[in-house]
Amino acid sequence: MRAYLSKLVCKREAELILKIIDNVSYSKEVKRGLDTFDSESALAARNVVSDADKIEAIGVKGLERCADFAREMNPSASEVEVDLGKEQLEKRVKKSRRLLGSLI
Repeated sequence: MRAYLSKLVCKREAELILKIIDNVSYSKEVKRGLDTFDSESALAARNVVSDADKIEAIGVKGLERCADFAREMNPSASEVEVDLGKEQLEKRVKKSRRLLGSLI
């Protein structure tokens, strides 16, 4: 990835992109915090990418991922059991509303 990015952007921008990718997930945000970014603009860029990821997670794709997760956890699951995946989606929606950093 680093070699590919180096063909497109300068080294500093490539490093920022890689750092954003490594810090975009909700679990890493909670675990590491956001103080690893050394400038407001770098943190803002990370927040935009993270927010886009969270918004995708609560949309149709998020619902599909939750249903897939429920089916993977129990391949013989009925649709009622798949509804457990929908509960996961509802949890994501609640968390995401609190964590949309670029929109605050």
